[in-house]
Amino acid sequence: MENARCNIELNNNRFVQAKEWKDQIRINVREWELKDGKNLDYNHITAIEEYAFSGLNNLAELYLSGNGLTFIANTSFLDLHSLQILDLSYNKLSSLPPGLFDTLESLVELNLENNLLSSIPEYALTHLQSIQTLTLSHQAITTIHTNAFRGLRNLKNIDLSFNKITSIQQRLFEDQQRLQILNLGTNSIAEIKDFAFSNLSSLNSLDIRVNKITQITQYMFYGLENLRQLEMRFNQISDIHAEGFFSLSYLQRM
Repeated sequence: MENARCNIELNNNRFVQAKEWKDQIRINVREWELKDGKNLDYNHITAIEEYAFSGLNNLAELYLSGNGLTFIANTSFLDLHSLQILDLSYNKLSSLPPGLFDTLESLVELNLENNLLSSIPEYALTHLQSIQTLTLSHQAITTIHTNAFRGLRNLKNIDLSFNKITSIQQRLFEDQQRLQILNLGTNSIAEIKDFAFSNLSSLNSLDIRVNKITQITQYMFYGLENLRQLEMRFNQISDIHAEGFFSLSYLQRM
């Protein structure tokens, strides 16, 4: 199995810690049994220590959802150069350690839904050069650093719904020319800076419903020439500029 890729599923189990794994590749851990005869279903992993997945160079998918994770060491994923899918959803992570994702250059999908994150730090995701789907919904995110998505040029889908974001800055999505779906629904967004979406020339769907937006300015949607679907329900819009929708020539649903 030297070149074979494998998956590990550790979701909904009762681990207390995941420590260093050596000398074996584990395939679909949910089908394995411990020495005492108990399987690994319904665990609650609270911590992943340093080098926990050391040696799993061919691992392609890792599922850790539905646990009680509060801590992940920044070297936990160090050897996972082939990892394409990482699911950390439905845990209790309140922060992302610096460098946590730095060696995951093959990662295509990252799911952090339903954690306790309050911000996305500068360059926390920068090394995820292959990432296409990023799910950060159902958190407590209030601020996103301007450089949070810098360099992530392959992103196609970003879900930031059900957070507490108050504004969208001008250069936040500067490198996302391939982005197709952006979900900002159910936040507390009162302001979207002019030209904030100006580089999103491939965007098909934009969801900004259930926010606190009061006006559509002239350049709020500038650059979205391929937008097909725009969700804006349940805002507080009272003022729409005469040319506010001027660039949305392909819009089909609003």
